[in-house]
Formats: sequence, C-alpha cells, structure tokens
Amino acid sequence: MGLAFRRLLSRHRWAYWLLVATVAAIVASSVRSAMTDAERARDTWTTTAIVLTAARDHVAGEPIEFDSVELPMAAIPAGALETLGGDGLARQAIMAGEILTAVDVGGDTSGIAAAGSLTIAIRSYDAPIARVGDNVHVLAEGLSLSPAGMVVDVIDDVVHVAVPESDAPAVALAANNGTATIAVAP
Repeated sequence: MGLAFRRLLSRHRWAYWLLVATVAAIVASSVRSAMTDAERARDTWTTTAIVLTAARDHVAGEPIEFDSVELPMAAIPAGALETLGGDGLARQAIMAGEILTAVDVGGDTSGIAAAGSLTIAIRSYDAPIARVGDNVHVLAEGLSLSPAGMVVDVIDDVVHVAVPESDAPAVALAANNGTATIAVAP
C-alpha cells in the first residue's frame, strides 16, 4: 500500500474500519452467491423424474422394449421420453440402459423412399414445414436441384429427403454447403 494511504488509515480509524467492513461485505456476498449456486446444483440432483430407458439393445426399425426409471433431473437429457408414443420403433441403434429421447423413437420410414432414390439430410434453419410423406422440391441458389423429392424423416431441424439417384450429388453438395432449401409441393 502507498504511504499516503497508510497515513490516512492511521490518522482516521473510521476509514480503516470502513475498509474492513467493505471487504467483509464483499466476501460475504461472494460466499452467499457460491452457496446459492451449490444449493441450486444440489436441487437438480435431488429432484427426480421418471423417464424411459431401453430394456435391451435395439437396431433401427425394431420395436422398443423399455423400462421406466426414476433419475435425477441433472442426469436427464433434453427430449427424454416419459411415455412411448407413435408406433414405438427404434429410429436408430439404441443400447440397453440408454435414456430414450424423441430422436431415438420414430416410425419405420424405410419403405417410404422410392426404389432408386437416395436419402439426404438437409438442415432447416427455421422450423421445418415439411412432414414425412410430403413431396418437395430441393432448391439452391435459385436453381431447382431435384423437383421429385419426398420427405422420409424429420428429426429436430433436419429434414431427410429421398431424391432420385441422379439428383443426389447436387443435393448433397448444396446440403453440405448449407444452401439447400426445401419447397413443399402441393
């Protein structure tokens, strides 16, 4: 500390005690904040919910066998299922004990795509307007890349579109570059 500051504190005891009280208040506030954060974290481990977990390993397209399990909220991922809706088929491979989420469960869409087509995932930066079974045009940079697409799956903001094999390279490139857009056909 500087010499002038020391002299001020030695001459004016009230300044010294004001400094001590200020530092104590700052420390107390920091400790209270840390305790509040710790209590909030503890609450996420004591508050529980019942979610579904896979009873055994599953492959895509297989009916899901599940168990209901009570877990702490801190261990539950976003989109965890409390009930199994729809047809209850695995959309992807699921390991035994894995918490089931909306991404894991969905209908078997493998038969929707026409023979000779390839399915390409296209990210939709807005809420996807296309639904499974919709006929769509895939566009990019003002060009029609595939006028004969069909939506075979929608997962979150990704729309899976089956396009003719001849259109697939251009659609895949546009999807990879983020320029592909889906227009729903009437």
